[in-house]
Amino acid sequence: MKNTIILACLFLLLLSGCSKNAPTTTAQQTDSSAVASSSSLSSKTQPSTPNNENSQQLILSANLKDISASADFQYLNSKNQRKVNISVSNSSEYIFSGKVYVTYRDSGNKIQGTDTLLIKSLLPRSSTSLTSLAMSNANRADFTIDGDFTVNSSAKLTYTILYTQSETNSQVLYIQPPSIDENVLTGIIREQRDQLSNSNLRKFKIFFYDPSYKGQQGAQPAETDSVKAKADISYIDGISELYFIDSGKVVLIQ
Repeated sequence: MKNTIILACLFLLLLSGCSKNAPTTTAQQTDSSAVASSSSLSSKTQPSTPNNENSQQLILSANLKDISASADFQYLNSKNQRKVNISVSNSSEYIFSGKVYVTYRDSGNKIQGTDTLLIKSLLPRSSTSLTSLAMSNANRADFTIDGDFTVNSSAKLTYTILYTQSETNSQVLYIQPPSIDENVLTGIIREQRDQLSNSNLRKFKIFFYDPSYKGQQGAQPAETDSVKAKADISYIDGISELYFIDSGKVVLIQ
C-alpha cells in the first residue's frame, strides 16, 4: 500500500513539472515570432536610395526638354525626294550630344520616310542646321530626341585678334582661331559678345581667318581668300549668326 501511495505521489510530481515547463516554451516561441515581425517591418519601411545610374538618367531625361527641333520643307531634287532643313536648338546650360530621330508624314498621317541625325557637342544656348531627305509627299515631321549632356568647359579660348576696325555703334574684328571647328568659333563669338555687351555697340562682325594665315597682327588683313567663316552679332534683336564660307552652313547662336 505504501508503495502504491509513493508511486502516486511521484506521478503527480511529474505531471506538475510538465505543466510548468509547457508555458515557458510557448512564451519563447511567441517572443521569437515578434522579433521576426519587427525586423520585417523595419526592412519594408526603410526608404530606398536610388543608385547613381538611375539618378543620372532622371537628370538627363529632364534636360532633354531643352533640346528642340523644327523642319523646313524645301524643293524636290532630281530623285523626287524633298530636301528638308532641320534646325536643332539647345537652350540648356550644358553641351548636348546625341541623335534626333525624324519621322516624316503626309497630310493623311502616313509615314513618308525616316532619318536619324547625329548631333555632336552642340554648345549651350546655340543652334545648328542639318540637311535631310524625305519622300515627295512629306509635309510634316515628328521628332524623338535622345542623348546626354556634359558640363561646358570654362577653359579660356586661345585665339589672336589680328585687327579691330571701329565704326559708329559697330565694330569689325579680324580673328585667327586655333581651328575652324564650329564649337571653337561659337565659343569665341560668345566670349566676344559677352565682353562687348557693356559697350555702346549695337552690332559687330567677326571675320575668322584660316589658322595657317601668315598675316601680321595689327595690320588689316587683305587676303580675303583666307577668310573661312564670318559672324554677325546684333545687340538689337539678340541674334548671332555664324556662316561657314566653304560649306554654306549657317549656325544660329542664342
